[in-house]
Amino acid sequence: MDLVKELGKPFDVTSAGPEPDELPPDYAALLHEQWHERMRDTLLARLNNLPREARERKQWAFALRHSKAPMRVMDGAPLNASSTNPNTWMDFGAAVEAALRFGGDVGFMLTKEDPFAVIDIDAKGDVPADRLELYHRVVEAFDSYTEYSRSGKGVHIWLYGDLESGKRRDGIEVYSFSRFMICTGNLVHKSDVKEGGEKLTNMVEQIKKAQGASKVAEEDIPDELERETDEEILAKCRGAANSQKFVTLYEDGDWKLAKKADGSPYESQSEADIALVCMLAFHTGNRVQLVRLFRASQLGRREKASRDYYAFRTVRTALAFQVADRQKKRADFIRKLDTVEDINSIDWTMDVDTMLECFVEVSMKDVEIALRDRPKWSYSLGAMTRKLAHNVYKYMDVNNKEKEIPLFNLWSKNSRRRMVDVYDFNPNAGDFCYSPDGRPALNVWRALPHVAAADWQARCQPFLDHVAYLVPIQEERERFLNWLAHIEQQPGVLPHSHYLLIMPKTGTGRNWLATVLKRVWKQYAETNFKLELALQTNFNAEISQKLLIEVDEIRQGGAGVRWEHSETLKKWATEEYKTINEKHVKRFTERNFSRWLLFSNHEDALPLDDTDRRWNVILNHCEPREPEYYKKIYRLVDEPLFISSVRECLRTRNISTFNPGERAAMNMAKLSVIGASMSAEDERARDLAASHVPDVILADNLYAAVFGKPPELGDANTSRNWKLLGPIARKAGIAKLTKDLRLFGGQRPKVWILRNPERWQNASGPDVEAELYRR
Repeated sequence: MDLVKELGKPFDVTSAGPEPDELPPDYAALLHEQWHERMRDTLLARLNNLPREARERKQWAFALRHSKAPMRVMDGAPLNASSTNPNTWMDFGAAVEAALRFGGDVGFMLTKEDPFAVIDIDAKGDVPADRLELYHRVVEAFDSYTEYSRSGKGVHIWLYGDLESGKRRDGIEVYSFSRFMICTGNLVHKSDVKEGGEKLTNMVEQIKKAQGASKVAEEDIPDELERETDEEILAKCRGAANSQKFVTLYEDGDWKLAKKADGSPYESQSEADIALVCMLAFHTGNRVQLVRLFRASQLGRREKASRDYYAFRTVRTALAFQVADRQKKRADFIRKLDTVEDINSIDWTMDVDTMLECFVEVSMKDVEIALRDRPKWSYSLGAMTRKLAHNVYKYMDVNNKEKEIPLFNLWSKNSRRRMVDVYDFNPNAGDFCYSPDGRPALNVWRALPHVAAADWQARCQPFLDHVAYLVPIQEERERFLNWLAHIEQQPGVLPHSHYLLIMPKTGTGRNWLATVLKRVWKQYAETNFKLELALQTNFNAEISQKLLIEVDEIRQGGAGVRWEHSETLKKWATEEYKTINEKHVKRFTERNFSRWLLFSNHEDALPLDDTDRRWNVILNHCEPREPEYYKKIYRLVDEPLFISSVRECLRTRNISTFNPGERAAMNMAKLSVIGASMSAEDERARDLAASHVPDVILADNLYAAVFGKPPELGDANTSRNWKLLGPIARKAGIAKLTKDLRLFGGQRPKVWILRNPERWQNASGPDVEAELYRR
């Protein structure tokens, strides 16, 4: 194919169906037509051309037909994804299914972790012949996997390579991370992905040179809108406290006469240039406006300042100084926060730069102002306005009248202020992240401060000794300690198993262990959680944003309703996301990082069957120790050095053999719990499955056999028992017949399968009816 002739022309998509604009308005109806099946097959065949190494990575999303925005699917609906947030990405298969379902295309998220770089050539519009020739030479030179873009008017060349940042010139863009690239698999050149090597390096260098130094200098400068005119900015500078120095530099251009804040002279005119731009930048962060104001000054009228390279470098340096200064002010504010326990005792004296670093605007139902480093400390917009009212900026206006502006007003209008939609809890992310539904969020997770004592190994020995007393079998103890250490070392990785510790004798000191762990992980640990009450009411706010949840006494075995509760507990313990239901607050979803540690005195503590893979069980019949022992260890929980030593023990423990995805161990303790978990209803269901002559049974007859009496209309217990019948039946291997069959002259009764589900799920109505009558 002659690329020079093809590029710049409309893409021929006849093999894949009509153009998107020609699609019928009712896309759902189109799914049933033969054309859509051909289009699907063609699309799948094309996507199979994509590099295998890319397809095997979980770095995919999809884009709707007329959009380039990355999307993902949650709860069956398309939501925004992010090119920098891996939690919003999908595997290749899921992205393809989403694209087919919602009518769109798949795309790959380029990151610094993958080996790929992409040359993106865009030939839209009227492209000169010499530039098309250039594009053709680029494709031939790299001789790597190359595909048409979605529009058909450009190409993507895949390479192995790494770039410091993206570069662009004359319709050619080169990048290797933080980009979402829509993929087609529509081949221009069929090849494996090749190394970019020296050719890629040379291309990037040529683009950098052609871009000019000014573009390079501008890349990382934070920017904001021009909110005030040049005259307004200058008026504020002339009326500021350092107005004399500003006039000396801006209007007189006498950099040798001006002094630094410490009274020393500037060592060069370049240093004075930066100081002048810093004064201007206090009122505007727009780099174009700053360059314009700088060049309008006496200092900026020399030939050197007319060069883009120098002017933009000066602006970038000044803004970088501002960032460094804000970070220092943030560090000072954090130290101030560390000295107070109550938010109401904070000293709120601060300037705009400190506000920019330390405040976050959270645009929920009502706007909140949160402290970035104490995200759980927040105020309403009105309350924060009152707190900061004494911070004002005073200046003289053009009429020589003193004016003042609340600094909080300047912050609230500054485009550099940090704004998010919601809060989130994610130990895998930084201060800012995306919520499970893809919205910008302030992360409330912060790593707890920690300083270990020099003799931490000796100090933490009572902790290890008591764990050895509670968990006497060494293999189980090592696994349990690894599980605890995993919480400290990898808080953002939820293991597949949790713990149930059964101590038939009271007074053994298991609550001491819970108290120590609460001191170690502070607000991220919930102890003495009232599990039974939460299961009954479905209110579970206490488990939000927790790494460890301890239940002091659990006894969920026996009756059928407890099996229903155990299913809810399993969801809370194992699912990737959990729904938090708090009184008088709208339900919300958060990522699940909670590990569960359950204590009980009873072997029927938790209903388990022999298929369970979630709960490790430890059963210890030990006798309580002497009262003096418990007095001694309980004195330790209030010693900070002891708590920090326990944390250091868990932080430094070697857990290389710990597999968070491993299923719970099956031991004698767990078998005892499984045996104690059988209720009378469970036993009846298992006996029925073993002895009933027909393989199938009517629902009413199954109910009567399991609960010992037939269902009664209007009876509250009957309604509850119908809900329990499903879990009880499943434990006995009894399945519901899902096929809708007409039996007994046209009726549609509910039928359950006791044995041979493969046969009866596909059986005909007459066969099922005959089996029901078999004796």
